[in-house]
Amino acid sequence: MSPTLEHAAAYAVTAAIFALAYRAPGQRVAIGVLLIFAAGGLEFAHMLRTDRTASVADFLGSACGVAVGLIAAAWIGSYFRPSATRT
Repeated sequence: MSPTLEHAAAYAVTAAIFALAYRAPGQRVAIGVLLIFAAGGLEFAHMLRTDRTASVADFLGSACGVAVGLIAAAWIGSYFRPSATRT
């Protein structure tokens, strides 16, 4: 598996878990923004180390993974919404 796909998979799972835990739409947007900033920050931190390499492709893979995770969480969450009860 390529490193870019690994980044995408890791961020997709992370985004999905957080989005399923925090279901409000505003919270999901915040999760997405924070995870994308975290991915950018980690790639920037790679530039500061001599034994690591930063890659725009890895950042884009991470950002796409966040989007996939949020979409998957919205889709999964739609199946587990409580039904309205009648009184």
